[in-house]
Amino acid sequence: GNLNILPGMAAEVAILNGKRTVLAYIMKPLADVSHKALQDK
Repeated sequence: GNLNILPGMAAEVAILNGKRTVLAYIMKPLADVSHKALQDK
């Protein structure tokens, strides 16, 4: 559902706001990995 989109969106929002925080760097790969995991099922 919509939940898998949230981590990626959080990272994009942080970057758009000019806040390239550690959180943004952590969340983006996390979102990509969870998305891949869902595709593998």
